[in-house]
Amino acid sequence: MTTKPRNAIAIRHVAFEDLGSFAGVLAARGYATQYRDAGIDDLSDPALADVDLLVVLGGPIGADQDDRYPFLADELRAVDARLK
Repeated sequence: MTTKPRNAIAIRHVAFEDLGSFAGVLAARGYATQYRDAGIDDLSDPALADVDLLVVLGGPIGADQDDRYPFLADELRAVDARLK
C-alpha cells in the first residue's frame, strides 16, 4: 500500500529560523517541508490553506503589530483559512 506524501509549510519571520529538531520528526512521518518567509513570500497563496500541516514559527513580531508589518494581515487570513 502506497501512502500519499504529506506536505508541510512553515512560515518564518526571520531568515535564520527553521523547524530545528522538529524537521526530523516531520520527515520521519512522511512530511515534505517548505518554508515561506513572512514579508517576502506571498502569504495570500491558497496553497497555505490546503497544506496538510501549517506551522507558524516564532520571532520578534507580535500578531497585533500589523500596523508595522502589513504582511501579518495575509498571514492571519492564511492561518484562519487553514483552521477552517
